[in-house]
This record gives sequence, C-alpha cells and structure tokens, in this order.
Amino acid sequence: ESVNYEDTQKFCQQLGWITGTKIRLPTEEEFMQAAGEIGEKNNITYSWTFDNTDGLTTRNIATTHVNPNGFYDLIGNVEEWVESGSQSPYAQILGGSVNTVIKNEFPKRQAIKRERSRTLGFRVIQE
Repeated sequence: ESVNYEDTQKFCQQLGWITGTKIRLPTEEEFMQAAGEIGEKNNITYSWTFDNTDGLTTRNIATTHVNPNGFYDLIGNVEEWVESGSQSPYAQILGGSVNTVIKNEFPKRQAIKRERSRTLGFRVIQE
C-alpha cells in the first residue's frame, strides 16, 4: 500500500531481476477475470469495504473468504493499480478499498500515476 504507479513498475523490474522471470501488473481484463462473478456482485463475504469496516483501517491480506477463482482481496481492502500505457499520466485502479461503499458495479476509477494512498496497493503476475 501507499505506492504510486512508478513504485509498482520499479518493484516489478527488481523482482524480475531477482527471480529471473517477467513480473508485471495485471491488465484490467486479467484482474476482472480473476474477480469473476464475485466481482460483479461485490459480495462482502469476499471483501473489506466501508460496509463491514470502520472505513479507515486496512486489514491483513487473506482474512476474508477466498473467491471461487482462488484469489483473496480483489474487492476492497486496498485499491490496486493495473497495467497502463506508458505515455498516459493516468492509470486504472480496480477493486475499491476499505472506504469504498458497495454498489452494483465493479469498483474502479482512474488516478494520476503519482497518486499515493494508504488504501492504494498492487499485486503482480509472474510469467
């Protein structure tokens, strides 16, 4: 958490050097596929959002139920950066956070790549 988009790219590059594999942020499509049907319903069984937290405090990872695709925390807890074109000053953020109010649509927004927040993080894909 509390990382901007550039931080995520540096982390992926450095972890790739260490592991000898390609490490990257997921695309929006990959993230949505991992969230699956649960992401469409925004079920609080699989998420930490404003509806079941104090709206301020993030939770330890994997403290909700795992979704049917085998992933934790794709909805709520912290918003997550996804891969974006290098030319754009903006990137997509998906999943919402502990201060996201559950709605019918999947939580997503655009943010300027230099944004940092204690409720903004990322996950990676290892190829």
